[in-house]
Amino acid sequence: MAMYTTAAGGATFLGSGVVALVFPLAGAVGVVWAFVALYACAFVMIGFLKVNQHAEDEPTAEPELESVR
Repeated sequence: MAMYTTAAGGATFLGSGVVALVFPLAGAVGVVWAFVALYACAFVMIGFLKVNQHAEDEPTAEPELESVR
């Protein structure tokens, strides 16, 4: 949940920043194209994400209780 909240807050903050930077230079159409470019970059970068599909097979970082006794 914290990661979702951080991402939403960051998107709100950075989205306003993109508008503040691009709007004076290129107007509303430029802002739209800036967001199109950002979405295209995100589309490309998502291909580089690697997710471990077998996380349940790996040992956890928690110590085992039997070894403590």
